[in-house]
Amino acid sequence: MEYTVLGIAWKRGPCTTYALMMELSTSTSTFYKKRAGTTYPLVERLIKNGYLQQSAEVGARGERSVEVTELGIGALGQWLTDPIDLGEAAHTVDFIRLRTFYLGAVNSKDRAGFIDGALIQLKAHEAACERAIARYKEMGDDFSALATEGVLFETRARLEWLTKTREQFLSIPQGKPPKR
Repeated sequence: MEYTVLGIAWKRGPCTTYALMMELSTSTSTFYKKRAGTTYPLVERLIKNGYLQQSAEVGARGERSVEVTELGIGALGQWLTDPIDLGEAAHTVDFIRLRTFYLGAVNSKDRAGFIDGALIQLKAHEAACERAIARYKEMGDDFSALATEGVLFETRARLEWLTKTREQFLSIPQGKPPKR
């Protein structure tokens, strides 16, 4: 989260902590949406450690703007250029996929409800990603547009997977798998 906040502050700064929080809360990533409330204490830590600095001026809402320091830019650059390890490359939080491991615990009708509900949510997420890409392109933020295209590809792959395997999920008998 620290590096993400540094990245947003670098890209959008100087800006208020509230603006940083709003960017996180409107992200296409639920990981960031759920953590947006931690922005204020996180920014305080980044200021304390010298990665961000506050402006002397107080804005209309009584907030001071923050911007990335040279130390912060160095830390951000190091994070961006460090090699990606397998854990980071393989890590995708997918609660839909996680739940499918245990669908044998419920009957076929309940499985259908879960899968159909997931498909509805994924289609809504697909549309949100498409809108975000268009907004980023309008802003001239090509890197964010491309990053969000990655989210869009992943969302479409999940839609395709659930659509193609729906009937298979429904045809498996309820119960635990055989013990080995």
